[in-house]
Amino acid sequence: MVENRSVPRLMVAWHAALRLPSKQIVRAKVVNISSSGMQFTTAEHLIANQKYEMQITVPDLNGSTSTTLVPCFIECLYTILSGGDYRVGAKFSGMAPEHKTLIARWSEKAMR
Repeated sequence: MVENRSVPRLMVAWHAALRLPSKQIVRAKVVNISSSGMQFTTAEHLIANQKYEMQITVPDLNGSTSTTLVPCFIECLYTILSGGDYRVGAKFSGMAPEHKTLIARWSEKAMR
């Protein structure tokens, strides 16, 4: 299947944590990622157009066991109930330059 996306997505299975407006921290699992956003699953229903703070555990690009914790802000684009969890589409709305570079390098793998 060919997707008509301006920014290709890379299928992944990464762990993440999300801070709700109540300050509660919930787990999430990143399903796919691009340089501009991602899709993830979580047990919590998120509100569209609301910003959330996240931390993503990003594996080493070279396949070693080391990881990088990437703190970021996202804006929820949609939330869909899928099985027992919610599938969330989000765009990045704030991230340190070095982490943007790391995510962009991972995203380049989707273009290969």
